[in-house]
Amino acid sequence: MATLDAPLQFPPALIRTVIPSVAQQIAGIPLWVIYHFKQTFTCNVHYENQLYGCINNYLQSIFPLSRRFMIIPQALVRRPLIDDEVPDDLRRVSFGSTGALHESRILSGTEAGKLIPDFLVVKVTPRPGTERAHRVLDVVEIKRDDETAEKADTQMKTYMEGLLAHTRDPNLRGFLVMGNSVRVYRIEVDKKEGPLIVGYPVSDMFNSPNGDIFTDQLFRSARDNWN
Repeated sequence: MATLDAPLQFPPALIRTVIPSVAQQIAGIPLWVIYHFKQTFTCNVHYENQLYGCINNYLQSIFPLSRRFMIIPQALVRRPLIDDEVPDDLRRVSFGSTGALHESRILSGTEAGKLIPDFLVVKVTPRPGTERAHRVLDVVEIKRDDETAEKADTQMKTYMEGLLAHTRDPNLRGFLVMGNSVRVYRIEVDKKEGPLIVGYPVSDMFNSPNGDIFTDQLFRSARDNWN
């Protein structure tokens, strides 16, 4: 049994399993998680961070630890260096968990282009030594209400653009939760313009004619990256 005070053990490879259907996954969410989520979002909380706990629980119920998913609150997304910016002396760069190269923290001044979304969902691939490997799947941003919808939309698109520099995966998803509403963001590839960030119409999480878009899209992301 692995414990924190035992010698470090490298984990075995992830065992491939049958991917459950969306209906099976939804049925597996504990009732208390759904109850606490809806209760918190509908009780008119005063502060945005009062929503973080129930969102984190909900995401973890959709992206299980057993499949090596990880939820990162207040994730730091650093701007990757482009080829022309990488110095010959690699001691002057930092190696990020997504495989990108960044400005070294030993350099003077303030690093530009840092982003801090509320939550990132990543797939973890264990590596030996000090290397960490995270593949970014989803970004989730929380707003207490929709009073700043236009500003929040711009913020989400900035997050998506920043994350596209780390992953070229066209299945990258973004979720902007504003009060009881959610807006889903996806990548659409244009032959001339390249990857475009598209925000779909806002949907009510708890009373939409199209069903529970938030949970459905999150589970589809989990299914796409299950094995």
